[in-house]
Order: sequence, then C-alpha cells, then structure tokens
Amino acid sequence: KVVVPLSNLELNDVLPEDFPKFDTGKLKDARNTVYLWDPSTLDYFGEVPAMTAEEVKSIVASARKAQQKWKGSSFATRKLLMRTMLRYITENKETCARVAVRDSGKTVLDALIGEVLVTCEKLTWLADKAEKCLQREYRDTGRMMMMKKVYVDFIPLGVIGAIVPWNYPFHNVFNPVSAALFSGNAIVIKVSEYASWSIRYYKAIIDGCLDAVGAPRDLVQFVVGYGATG
Repeated sequence: KVVVPLSNLELNDVLPEDFPKFDTGKLKDARNTVYLWDPSTLDYFGEVPAMTAEEVKSIVASARKAQQKWKGSSFATRKLLMRTMLRYITENKETCARVAVRDSGKTVLDALIGEVLVTCEKLTWLADKAEKCLQREYRDTGRMMMMKKVYVDFIPLGVIGAIVPWNYPFHNVFNPVSAALFSGNAIVIKVSEYASWSIRYYKAIIDGCLDAVGAPRDLVQFVVGYGATG
C-alpha cells in the first residue's frame, strides 16, 4: 500500500483567515521565480526557482537512463503500476481533489468529476484493455508478396515531453503519465507556472507507486518555469 505524508496545506480544507496573501503584482515581468498561490483566495504558498534549459537537459538525460530499464518491463508489471495508482487515488480521492482545487481555484465537484473520476477511468482502461492495443499487428501482403510476412510492432519512443496547462492540475499530470508509462516510456512534464504547487504531492504519489512495482523514480519528472525554461 502506498502512503504519502501530507503537509498542512494538502491536509486541511480551510486555511486560517490570517494566512499570507499573494501580491499579484509580483507576476509582472516574472522570469526567474515561479510563485505558488491559490487564485480563488490569493493564499500564498511560497515560491520556487524557474528551471534553466541546462537543468531540463539534465532531467531528460536521467529520464532517458531510467527508460532504458523500463522499456523491457512486462505488461504484467505495467498493469500492476496502473492498478497501484488507481488504488491510491480511489482511497485518497478527497486529498487529490483538494490539492487540485487549491492550485486552480476550481470547485471540489469539478475536481472530483472532471479530474479524479476520469483519471480513474483511464487507469482502469489501461490496466484492462491497453495491452491488446500494443500487440504485434500483422498486415496483408497481397498475392505478389505472399511468401513474405509483414507486421507492425509498437516500440517505446523513449522520453515523452508534455507541456500541460493550469486548469486541470491533477488530470493533466496523470493523463500523460499513465499513457507514457504503460507504453514503456519515461516522461518529463512541464506544468504551468500558474499551477506548480500541486506537483509536490502528485510527484510523491507517482514515486510511491513506482517504488511499489520496482520501477525507477526518474521515469517521471517535472519541470517548472517560463518560456526560457523550454
């Protein structure tokens, strides 16, 4: 069973009235710092440095190294990973939704239905149906080449890059992550500079699930920054 320790911000539905508020004026000409805040309340959670292009290259290189191991994983292991993520999410759906709400300003209902529920449905489909879609497919050669066999193999690409928007913080992470991992790839996700707080929790979930199936954590990594980051 995957267990992820929670911070007070991730654990509590309501924050104190005197919680620090974000000065949106800081966003003007922001280049080197990514600010973490709730757009619906202006509660301020801190800041992180915007990553450089060189840091991104290093992250991609470590992801590529991890993928070399993962690309040979069995479908049984990949299915177990999908089901491990599914179990954690269903057992902690309120927290997953709360974190998405706090990073995007949406309603809890929108997070539960529009993010958590659809993510669970995708993980279920991947675990139950996706292996068939990645099996070797044979093609008709026609009578002139009847002595030949023609087929299509689906081979992992390597490291997938995903640049995702702010509006569905949870689903926009787990949607590309689940597809990339099941198809034998690693993935590097650049999240929006307006929804970068939630990735601490979501990365911890993914790390715990990867640990549970014996997969390297560097398969899934995050990038934070603006246009210059990449």
